[in-house]
Amino acid sequence: MPVFEGTAVTNQAVVRKSPATGIKIGTLRAGASIKGDRLENGSDRIFYLHIFEPLDGWVLASDLSYKKSDVPEPEPIRADTVATVISMDSGSAADAEERAALELARELASSGRKALPEELASLAKYKIFMVRKWGDLIMKKYSFTLQAFKENLGSNFQPVPLYDAQGNGAGVLNFVLIDKAQIAHLKSLQINDGFPPEKKMQWFAADRRGRPYMWDNDKTDWKKAQVLRWQAIVYGGQPVIVLDTRDIVKLKLPGQPKRTVTMARILLYNMDDPDERAIQNATAVRGHLKDDYVPKPNGMIIRAPIWQGKFQFIPVEWLEK
Repeated sequence: MPVFEGTAVTNQAVVRKSPATGIKIGTLRAGASIKGDRLENGSDRIFYLHIFEPLDGWVLASDLSYKKSDVPEPEPIRADTVATVISMDSGSAADAEERAALELARELASSGRKALPEELASLAKYKIFMVRKWGDLIMKKYSFTLQAFKENLGSNFQPVPLYDAQGNGAGVLNFVLIDKAQIAHLKSLQINDGFPPEKKMQWFAADRRGRPYMWDNDKTDWKKAQVLRWQAIVYGGQPVIVLDTRDIVKLKLPGQPKRTVTMARILLYNMDDPDERAIQNATAVRGHLKDDYVPKPNGMIIRAPIWQGKFQFIPVEWLEK
């Protein structure tokens, strides 16, 4: 029988009688150990885990950190199966190492600290790379300078654009439309770490301009919006999963002439077939202070899905190694 084991990562994580709209039957404190047996999509198209310890009910999957393990019936161990057992143990250890690498990447993004060379090497083993921050020596070549915040006071984040296979860059004019279900899903992904999800949505899309998500209608705010314009960006200091690399010809990068550029194709997030690796932590920043234009973390951690669409490439040079 498949068993999910882990802990609650959100304080007061709600346990319901059924997924999504079920009656609340209790809560879990952050750090509480859980065991579950199945993962299902709720009526809100969000994943919930059925747990049987310490309570019997359904919990929002994003409120938990868990792993799946199959528990077979015990069998006598024969000499000719020892090699197989060792191989299985090795695989489990590899899975644990990958999970540890993902947690390290999220910690780096959440804390905003600079990764050590050995940490970057351990991430690269699993194709995880950190996006360089604005002000990085390499990023300065492409006009991603802290001074640029003086010219873009509406920004509250460090946007780094993605590109499509033809070399078109995303941003204010080239965007991905996010529908109402995805807007609700985005809110559900946010954990309450002292900043409620509502506040995080305000950070994402409080204004018509200067936010990661822009209003598609100047008179409709995000709460009433049928769609929002996601700028198809990642954030400076955010981890991404690289699937492969390829050269794109005649690509125009900021502050540079057209040329052939080696690009990384990254993992994108599909709400209907979710992969947690494409939802990465990023540190919310204030980039428009009165006398200080250095983007400062404001202590709020956001979970930022890299939505599925045509914008899937980022220059390899923009990733830390």
